[in-house]
Amino acid sequence: MHSRKTVIADEIRASIEAGDLRPGDMLPSLEDMREYHRAAVGTIRAAYALLESEHLVFTVQGLGTVVRVPGMMPANAENVADLLRGRIASGALRPGDMLPSHTQMTKLFGISDKSAESVMRQLQDEGLVTRRNGVGNIVVDPTEPTSRRSDNAA
Repeated sequence: MHSRKTVIADEIRASIEAGDLRPGDMLPSLEDMREYHRAAVGTIRAAYALLESEHLVFTVQGLGTVVRVPGMMPANAENVADLLRGRIASGALRPGDMLPSHTQMTKLFGISDKSAESVMRQLQDEGLVTRRNGVGNIVVDPTEPTSRRSDNAA
């Protein structure tokens, strides 16, 4: 018989494999999972740790546990930019959605901070993303005038 943590990890793994949970998606909080599975927080934490050891997810302090991009370890800036372009084009990332921070991108995609900066610069240069002071990088609304897209606009 499988342990409770293994059963929970198997359920999450199946959701990732089925595409119900995609790269960049947040896993439910420990408390939400504890309530849903009627399990101890330590059991949920152990299930998340098991998935992290398999490189399926990673945890960002103060943010939560995030689904990692499969098969992109290590990645490069162009792969990541292509992935984000595709998510924007498909509507998975919509106007107003936040993109991962540099720190999150380094963990999510296994790239350097310099590569994360390069990704954001490429997407900004292409008019897909804008930097909003105090907010971060967000997907732009292509129907919004360029002059209104950024807090940094002149």
